[in-house]
Amino acid sequence: MLESQDIEDREAIPRAENLLLSLEELLAAGLHIGTRIKTVDMERYIFRVRPDGLFILNIGDTNEKIRIAARFMGRFDPGRVLAVSSRLYGKTPVERFAEVTRRSIHARADIQSSPATSRRTSGCLSNRSQS
Repeated sequence: MLESQDIEDREAIPRAENLLLSLEELLAAGLHIGTRIKTVDMERYIFRVRPDGLFILNIGDTNEKIRIAARFMGRFDPGRVLAVSSRLYGKTPVERFAEVTRRSIHARADIQSSPATSRRTSGCLSNRSQS
């Protein structure tokens, strides 16, 4: 159920075209909710700041970045794509991604997709010779 603050956010969010899901679903999932900390890289995606200091993200920009990432990952064999998240809110999407890619490549027994949702030592993926 949408809270009153979410309804106010919905009214203030500009209309975005070609959303991956309906605006109601995206708002209910909290896609527009940012943090109270603003970084330089994040600044261009901030739509506005709520009175409580929470940054509201532009759903249209977020939607477009998800599309770009999906097109990029779609160019690769699903078994060669590794989604990683050590954060609690990233665990479910990463596990779901692994489940979907496993299903889409089930005919090939040599490819396994597994989620990486636990904490890792820095550099264990990028500096394999050091790990």
